[in-house]
Amino acid sequence: MNKLKQKKKNNPIMTSFILLYVLPPIGMASFVLLGIYEIIRTIKYKIPIPHNLMSLFFLVLFLSSLGATLSDYNLIDLLSPAIIACFFGIYLYIARRSSVLKLKNYIFGFPFTEGSIFTFSVNY
Repeated sequence: MNKLKQKKKNNPIMTSFILLYVLPPIGMASFVLLGIYEIIRTIKYKIPIPHNLMSLFFLVLFLSSLGATLSDYNLIDLLSPAIIACFFGIYLYIARRSSVLKLKNYIFGFPFTEGSIFTFSVNY
């Protein structure tokens, strides 16, 4: 029993996945908090951000979302760039920890593949 409790403490991403399946709003909130935690940790301790295509993707997505929000003058849309920043924080959390390294390719590769297959199947 102690090993199970220790495993949950060491891997909050798996706890968030379980909460996402069982209680979706609480699971989403835990992912948002995890992303915010990682962004604050990155800024506070000046941890370098990896220079790769995923970082560039999140940066461009954040900037385009922020630009669209500011061009429409609708402040409630500022939640969209905030959520994108949280997603980037979750990506950083997963990329920096070897314990969840196995999930990295699945989490950030599968949704794009699934979305592409869905788009292809709908159009044809």
